[in-house]
Amino acid sequence: MLLTNIQNKKRINLSNYLIVIFFILFIFSNLVALKANTLNESQYPFVEVDYNSAQNNYQGFYNSPTIPNRNTMAALNEDGSITTWGNVDYGEIIAPNDTGYIKIYSNGFAFTALKNDGSISTWGNVDFGGIGAPTDSGYTKIYSTYTAFAALKEDGSISTWGHNSYGGIGAPTDSGYTKIYSNRAAFAAIKTDGSISVWGNSSYGGIGAPTDSGYTNIYSTRAAFAAIKADGSISVWGHNSYGGTNAPTDSGYTKVYSNHSAFSAMRADGSISTWGNSINGGTGAPTDSGYTDIYSTVGAFAALKADGSISVWGDSAYGGTDAPSDLGYTKVYSNHSAFAAIKADGSISAWGNNIFGGTDTPSDLGYTKVYSTVGAFAAIKADGSISAWGDGAYGGMEEPTDLGYNKIYSTENFFLAYKNDGTIVTWDGTIGTE
Repeated sequence: MLLTNIQNKKRINLSNYLIVIFFILFIFSNLVALKANTLNESQYPFVEVDYNSAQNNYQGFYNSPTIPNRNTMAALNEDGSITTWGNVDYGEIIAPNDTGYIKIYSNGFAFTALKNDGSISTWGNVDFGGIGAPTDSGYTKIYSTYTAFAALKEDGSISTWGHNSYGGIGAPTDSGYTKIYSNRAAFAAIKTDGSISVWGNSSYGGIGAPTDSGYTNIYSTRAAFAAIKADGSISVWGHNSYGGTNAPTDSGYTKVYSNHSAFSAMRADGSISTWGNSINGGTGAPTDSGYTDIYSTVGAFAALKADGSISVWGDSAYGGTDAPSDLGYTKVYSNHSAFAAIKADGSISAWGNNIFGGTDTPSDLGYTKVYSTVGAFAAIKADGSISAWGDGAYGGMEEPTDLGYNKIYSTENFFLAYKNDGTIVTWDGTIGTE
């Protein structure tokens, strides 16, 4: 009997040891996994232009220096290696596996990354810029159309790759260029003297640029360019239906805004002139002055005054009507076909396409910023909580329910949020969070 009791105790003790060992291994594995997914913001500089920033930060989607990737997000780790999330067909699993990258750029279907020495690696769809980057070094910045890239060197020379019809070939062979601009299928490069060279699809502005100099900035719709001089005069070229003709002939304009097929130009007194597709905002701008900024969806504009009032024009299906009539709005955001405006108290109003977020905004206060995909919005509070609305297929539902997020990024189709500790969550409404 005594021997049996001792043997049973040994079995119990051994089982306890195994349970403890298993528990330690479980905790350790989870700590390792947590560490792998808790990189801080400085360790995760994301792709230079995501969908939200292209839509909301550059006075029009096609004014952004690069086109956001449709279905994949990329970011740099602390050692300059690259992590990706999203769709394998858009560059999710074939990023370079070495280190030392300092910046990531994208087009609609591929990525390219730059190192300190100015060398370039590229990946993604092989027909649209995922291969073919220059093999030399010394490049300082990269730009893109929808399916091609253009890289600028310190001496102002330019190399291109990607789809031939979208600017992947035909760049100027001289040097001295200081900046490159793009629309969906063409590039425009400017020199120190303000002269302009263009290439890419001829119907999109790849030919026809002004031959004089003195231009200071270039703006674009989907298929046309508008260049402004120091005196505020404007020259345009590209597709007629997208604003390539009929720009105002006077001067004094300080800034140009765009949507996909129309331009709006603002003077110092806040008055506005428009041209381009008449249905999508090429006509119908307010006739008064005092506006401070202009925002756009695909087919409409919204102009904000210092008192926080909003005027809209363009296609009603894209937010060209039914803006809020009260005052106090401080910023307007947009996606493909809806607007969302925020007040100082963090309340939000929306209008435009109902499915894409033109209605059903959160009813509470305290939001500090709004982000967007093509068809949804996500708003964040100071405590890091997130509310989303719009089309569920584009992230309008299934947002994370915990707190502590400090910024949101997006592709065309999904949102990505991270916390101060670097924890990352993505959602698009169909797969939920991961």
